[in-house]
Amino acid sequence: MNRDSLTPFEEKLRDSINQCAVSYNRELAKKRFLKEASARFSKKNRSPLSVISWLFHPQLTWSHTAAYTLLIFVIIGLFYIVQPVSGPVQSVQFVYESNQQETQVSRLWLNELQSGNFVMVPKGISAKILLKDQSLLSCSPETQIAVRFGSERNISLQGGAIRVEAAKDTERLMLVQTPFGKIEVIGTVFNIRLDE
Repeated sequence: MNRDSLTPFEEKLRDSINQCAVSYNRELAKKRFLKEASARFSKKNRSPLSVISWLFHPQLTWSHTAAYTLLIFVIIGLFYIVQPVSGPVQSVQFVYESNQQETQVSRLWLNELQSGNFVMVPKGISAKILLKDQSLLSCSPETQIAVRFGSERNISLQGGAIRVEAAKDTERLMLVQTPFGKIEVIGTVFNIRLDE
């Protein structure tokens, strides 16, 4: 039968049959794809390589692959943000100045402090930072502080006020650095306040 000799009804019927065939083939391809994916991720085949190769399967569009890849990176990123970092700080306690109630410390804030980066105590909150050497730092609100331990115990203060109860450690000197100078101690109690 030649195309020119088809009536409009026959053309529509033929197009409908073709669309059904295409849909049927798509459904078969989806079923085959899902069966293959479930076989790939069975308990014995859960290697990272099988996951990566599945992401680039020919049945997936590039947008699906990009979305899955982005999702994996977001999950990995969140894992590293939430994962506690090891450092010189043993514990941190935030207390509201107004009612003396404790509040939770942000994991990101704590990770920054553990990494030796400067952090700022939130407004209206004081912080008590217990270091691994049992020294205690009491920080007033809006204090900017960084703590780094190595051959020396370094505390850097850029603003605010702290009370330092330095644990005695004859092997490691404690250095408190401010924009105006350095204080060296072995074990004592003292206050530092930086006014603007």
